[in-house]
Amino acid sequence: MVREGKQMNKIKITFIDSDDSLIDKIEEYFIKRDTFGVSIIGKYNTKGEFFANKKISLETDVFIVSANLPDGTGIEIVEFLKGTESLSKKPIFLMIDKATMNYARLGKEKGVEEILQKPYTVGGLLDGLEKHTSFKRPTPVKQVVPKEERKAKRIFDEIETSEDLNVREKSKSGKSKKGVFTFISTSSSGKTTLIVNLANILRNLTKEKPSVCILDLNLILPAALYMFNQEDLSKPKRDIYDITKDLNYLNEELILEAMFINKENGIHILSAPRNAESMHKVNKIKAPQIEKLIVLLREMYDIVLIDTPNYPTEDVVLTPVQYSDKNILLIEPNFINIVSASKIFYILETLEKNTKEDIRDKTFLVLNRDKKKSSLNSETTRMFLQGKKLVVRMPEDPEYMSLINKGTMIAESNSEMIGPIKKLSQFLFDHEEDIKKKKKSLFSGLLTKLIKKKYKHLRMLFLC
Repeated sequence: MVREGKQMNKIKITFIDSDDSLIDKIEEYFIKRDTFGVSIIGKYNTKGEFFANKKISLETDVFIVSANLPDGTGIEIVEFLKGTESLSKKPIFLMIDKATMNYARLGKEKGVEEILQKPYTVGGLLDGLEKHTSFKRPTPVKQVVPKEERKAKRIFDEIETSEDLNVREKSKSGKSKKGVFTFISTSSSGKTTLIVNLANILRNLTKEKPSVCILDLNLILPAALYMFNQEDLSKPKRDIYDITKDLNYLNEELILEAMFINKENGIHILSAPRNAESMHKVNKIKAPQIEKLIVLLREMYDIVLIDTPNYPTEDVVLTPVQYSDKNILLIEPNFINIVSASKIFYILETLEKNTKEDIRDKTFLVLNRDKKKSSLNSETTRMFLQGKKLVVRMPEDPEYMSLINKGTMIAESNSEMIGPIKKLSQFLFDHEEDIKKKKKSLFSGLLTKLIKKKYKHLRMLFLC
């Protein structure tokens, strides 16, 4: 099917792909952003359709061709375009998937300018257009919105963090059944410990038993790995630096080769190596690598929990907050932490203006180490936090550090933290609690107390 009407002064794209829904979403993306100066003038589902309508080819600036077509391969179209004098200099983007990974190298040999791996990001597509055409991302225009209207009015109809163009699966309650969640902070506020325990609860104390991955972007000092019993962790064949060297070849199989897998609970951890020799590779992980990883991890797992370092000006923080479904800003009940959180919101506001993405609305506050005498409800505090309310309050548990030192998960204890972490898990992921485990845990807790208080001699007998 061909779009009628020639559009002047725009980068004109022709798609050859059987996935109409994908192309329609990309087209809708550019229609909403008319200032981008990009339009789709041709859509073909098969090789036969394309060869039957060659006239449109001369008007096209960029061809985006799927390697896999119902009636052949995209390589045949590439060969035709590069072999036709009037078309040979027009850029070709070849789309590959897991089944057609071997076409990436062949496409390059045939003269393809760009390789896009499905699911690919709009950001990757825009990068390719800037590299091979006259396309330039427009400078965002600052829009002044009255303070009282900021919450009610959305500048854009939908959050653009899902640039992989995949439709999120929703439960009956309307909450997401899958998701990517980024955790940020400005200090050592217990963020990593919270993430690991949250992953454990989501994986083991829910009926759904979702697949869970922790992406640890603390590249200098990765900590998530050390929260697990090291004997239970499988050793990966590769590391995060190896698999992201060439983004054209990054796929699910490579990612799995770099995963630490907890054999006991099935949690996967993608982390920088624990050895000091890898320190010089830290700067090799930039926004494009992180973006591609998030897109692929979203496909591979039900839940992706992203841990970030405490310096919110780097790619390892600013990139994931854009592509997450929800961001969790962890704060502590002290004035310095509150001021730091205010600075983070300022950074997010600046990022919004530059990316045209609604980031602050999907950023939520969690208070950790809450004390009874906290003064966080003051008007001053609310001003610093831009009116944001706390979604969960984590109490200060005196036994918490002892659990960490012993390597004990909160779910396996009687910690006061269990309830709030479960509440946070429900806020992020719509699930039902595993009633059987809940009852078992409750019974075990009561039995332990009984033995401790009333039957000390039995306790001693068991210990002997």
